[in-house]
Amino acid sequence: MVTKLGATRVLGLTLAVLLAGCGGDGGGDGAGDGGDTTQPPRDYTGHGPFVAGVTTYTVNGNLVEVWYPADKGAEAGKPKDSYDMRDWLPDAERSKIPDADAPRYPTDAYRDIVASRVRRFPVVLFSHGLGGYRLQSTFLMTSLAEWGFVVASPEHAGRGLKLLIGGMFPSADDSPAQLRDALAHLRSEDARAGGPLEGRMDFAHIAATGHSAGGATAYNVAKDPGITLWAQYAAGNGNTDAPAVPALVMGGTGDEIANIGTAMDNFAKLPEGVGKRFVGIKDAGHLAFADICAIGRDQGGVLKIAADHGIMVPQILITLGSDGCRPEDLPVEMAWPLIRHYTIAHLRLAFGLDAAPGLLLDDAGGVAKFGDRLFMYKHE
Repeated sequence: MVTKLGATRVLGLTLAVLLAGCGGDGGGDGAGDGGDTTQPPRDYTGHGPFVAGVTTYTVNGNLVEVWYPADKGAEAGKPKDSYDMRDWLPDAERSKIPDADAPRYPTDAYRDIVASRVRRFPVVLFSHGLGGYRLQSTFLMTSLAEWGFVVASPEHAGRGLKLLIGGMFPSADDSPAQLRDALAHLRSEDARAGGPLEGRMDFAHIAATGHSAGGATAYNVAKDPGITLWAQYAAGNGNTDAPAVPALVMGGTGDEIANIGTAMDNFAKLPEGVGKRFVGIKDAGHLAFADICAIGRDQGGVLKIAADHGIMVPQILITLGSDGCRPEDLPVEMAWPLIRHYTIAHLRLAFGLDAAPGLLLDDAGGVAKFGDRLFMYKHE
């Protein structure tokens, strides 16, 4: 039984309305190239058969991050990519944090390495949430690339971190158009002779995914022709004209912004018979689906780093930036294996890359692997 856990603050309720309106454990065996169907499917909590490459495109003046599979060995001699949270601060605030205290985050990707030529790879579009940024969920983006997906995540400046920390409030949402523009750019890169991703993408298999407000973006874009399936994390949607394609809905019982009871209600209203799945993670908060809680942890976290250097953080970002990072929340590193596994397993099954669901896509297998971290699993 799903219950609403704890009273949500007034600001949290306001955020929930905005979110709906805005539109390792070890594990994987890493064998093979990830392309053959498997029976049962692998454990997708660990590293995949590829290494993750990453590059940045500018699409209609907007930055889009793209992760892609590369053959093992392509990363030889290359450092792992990282990002600096100061890049999303207004210019006047960035200089307040010296390099020695910079909240940098290392990722499991390597910048601009050669993409694998093994075959064409399915495409995943990702939309970040309110107060987020295009690299906010690299823990998942890099894993998707390792397991054989090309992932595109555009910056949504109209609701992003830089906008909110600058004291402004989102008034327009062009995130669906930005997701569609990113897909169009991938198509052009796939067709560009001599380009680094020429002929590498499988546009017969496209997923729209998103976190928080990005989940509503994914829900809307999933209605487009050619979108094969969709997934949303810690999100709400209007349940109006729901896309009749396979769906994955994930949430945490500790989330006070996108309540898991609402997520369950939304899931129940989705079309039946299309392959929909729900995964609840016990004690996970709103930011279990992002890198943010792990960034600068040894310095007290990103909010404390900002405050220690005289940067004023609006209350909306304090709320968004703490849900999931609190002492009572499940540590995000304990949530990430579930998020990786169920996302990749759902994508591979719906895309026909796995022949059958297997034990890790049912209650018994999930509990055996994840214990009481798996609060609930449903599929219809």
